Amino acid sequence: ENTKLKQEIINKSKNDVSEELVENLTQQKLSLVNTIEDLKARNSSLDSKLQIFEKELQTCQEKLNTADNESVSYKRQVTRLTDENEQLITHLDSLEKQIEELNKIGIQQRQQLLELESNAKDNKNVIDENKITELQCMLSV
Repeated sequence: ENTKLKQEIINKSKNDVSEELVENLTQQKLSLVNTIEDLKARNSSLDSKLQIFEKELQTCQEKLNTADNESVSYKRQVTRLTDENEQLITHLDSLEKQIEELNKIGIQQRQQLLELESNAKDNKNVIDENKITELQCMLSV
């Protein structure tokens, strides 16, 4: 009977250990299942965020491409306008030189006109004097 009791104690002890082990493993499994569910939820959340960020990245890349294209266009426009400005400046310089030349010619012509007017007055005075002298001669005869 002692042996039987010892055997029962051993069996009970084994059952207790087995139950404790099963309970411990069940707790671990439950904990791991909860952890897996949490990780799945986080993974799903991160996947959603990743998709949002990928869309934002695509939008940003499109905006960057548009900005790059506009930049190239503006650079071409600046180059074209710079060339036009240089041509206009060259043309303006040429016109300023022509104006200077025309001013010089105008001053020379004004001086020549004044000289001609002076000469014309002198000639008129000489002619008038000659006429007076001629008339005096005619009157004295």
